[in-house]
Amino acid sequence: MGLCALVALATAGTAPGCRDRPDETSLVNAYHLGEGYRWEEAMPMVRAYLLARPDSAPGHFLWGCCYLHGPAPFLEIARGELEYALVLLHRSHDLGPLGALLREAQFEAQIQLKLALVYMRRAHQAISNGIPPRLVDQQLGNALEHVRLGRALDPGSSTLAEMEQTLSRLGKGTPQPEPRREDPAAAPAL
Repeated sequence: MGLCALVALATAGTAPGCRDRPDETSLVNAYHLGEGYRWEEAMPMVRAYLLARPDSAPGHFLWGCCYLHGPAPFLEIARGELEYALVLLHRSHDLGPLGALLREAQFEAQIQLKLALVYMRRAHQAISNGIPPRLVDQQLGNALEHVRLGRALDPGSSTLAEMEQTLSRLGKGTPQPEPRREDPAAAPAL
C-alpha cells in the first residue's frame, strides 16, 4: 500500500462533517459521571458533544462543571461556560437529552448552584493566598445571590438550602454583585 493511501486510510472520518455525531446518551452518561465526581472521564464526552452541538445549554453546563471540578480548577473558564449555558437556556429552553432527567427549573437551579461554587472557590483561593477574609466578602455575597436564585427555582433542593444556611451564617446576608461591564453597543448616542 502506498504512503498516500495509508495516510488517507488513517485520517478517514476525521475531516469536518465526516465524524460521527455523538449520540444523545453520551451527554447523559457524562452527566452521571459528573454526579459521581468523575469529571475527567466525562470531559471527552462533553467535548465531543459540544463540537457537534455548540449551542447546547446542557453541553456548556457540563463543560463548565468539568473546569470547575477538574484537578486544577479553571474558575474563570467554568464561570464563563456556566453563564453561557444560562444564556442559551433562556434563549432556547432546550435541555437536550438532560430533559429526560430534569425539569427546566431544576436545570437552571443546578447552573446557579455551580456558579455559587465558582464564587466560593474563588473566596477560598483568595483566603488561602493570604487575602484578608473581609476582602472576599463580595465573592461570598455573589455565591449567596446565586444560591438564592437557585432556591427560588428549586425550593426542595437540600444542597441549595444547606449552602444558603452556611453562607448566611458567615454574615453575608447582603450580596454585593460584581460591577457589570457596560456594553458599548448599548450606550445611548449623544
